[in-house]
Amino acid sequence: MGNRCCKKYLGENLFTLLARKIDPIAMSSCSYCQSVKQEMIPTEKLSGYFEWSREIYKRTDKSEGKLLLYWLREDWGIFDTLDDSTANRLLSDIFICDYFNPSDLRIPENLEGTRKSDAWQRFKLEIQHRNRWISTSSKEASELCEDFMNNLSEMEEDKINQYYYRARTHDTKEPFKPQDLSAPPQEIAGHGRLNPAGIPYLYLASLEKTAIAEVRPHPGQNVVTAKFQVKSPESPELKIANLIKFTPQVSPIDILDTDEILRIRTLYLALKEISLDFSRPVHPDATPYEYIPTQYLCEIIKGEGFDGVAYPSAISDGHNIVLFDPSSFSVIKGSLTEYRIKSVFVDTEEFKNI
Repeated sequence: MGNRCCKKYLGENLFTLLARKIDPIAMSSCSYCQSVKQEMIPTEKLSGYFEWSREIYKRTDKSEGKLLLYWLREDWGIFDTLDDSTANRLLSDIFICDYFNPSDLRIPENLEGTRKSDAWQRFKLEIQHRNRWISTSSKEASELCEDFMNNLSEMEEDKINQYYYRARTHDTKEPFKPQDLSAPPQEIAGHGRLNPAGIPYLYLASLEKTAIAEVRPHPGQNVVTAKFQVKSPESPELKIANLIKFTPQVSPIDILDTDEILRIRTLYLALKEISLDFSRPVHPDATPYEYIPTQYLCEIIKGEGFDGVAYPSAISDGHNIVLFDPSSFSVIKGSLTEYRIKSVFVDTEEFKNI
């Protein structure tokens, strides 16, 4: 009997998808993690569902080359729950009847092709510098925004924390009150990454240290944090757009046709680049127009009935969440805490030699 893999090993989503195509073996044992008395999928039956990956990602000597495992994770989220050794062993077993070296460097067939993300870059420049309200590229932009919304996923309820944090630098002797940590009134609300001036949103962080890092304090400064209860058994479920990790809503295993997979990959890379604009670091002195593209998308997201957006922090661990209706959330009584910043960590990489 050949090797068999379980749901824990393949990951629940991938196992469920494959189980609809391959009859699982009932009450068997896993060849990889020694799980017993579970449904298993025979590894030998997987090769036909992964052959597209070797056709799309060709072996190469170019510097852009990466392992097949890298591309499967980066482009499709496949095997992203497994460590490198485990995932490469599984790939070797999937292609066991054919020559396959997991150490081969590979490159996507259309890596150097025209990218749909060019359309997003053109649209950003237009609404930032040429036409704010009426775009000459409106059809192209509309199609891209429609694709973005069609591939936008809702954050799972159990992934939304019960509590989130907000911080402000404190440079006066007057103590902060709880309302000082809430979103500002609309009369004084300035522009933010996702909100236009005059339309306040509530920016929160999943970790207290992330909230502190987001205000970019200097050593010697004081920072006050507050805790917010975002969900409770009594409150209605929140519909949060999930941009923490933007993954395709279709799987190549469901498609198998290489031309269609390449088309979807090109589209997905453009959509992923759009989502990265939500968390890309912005200089503290950034001019308001730099926020306009993400503010534009946020209006569309809000118009589709979402209560907020979650995205990764660009400068710390955890994620941020922006809530469109600040009046629905308030500071937890007694949660204000003041900190003195002792030091700030700086990480660098060489950009260019001048």
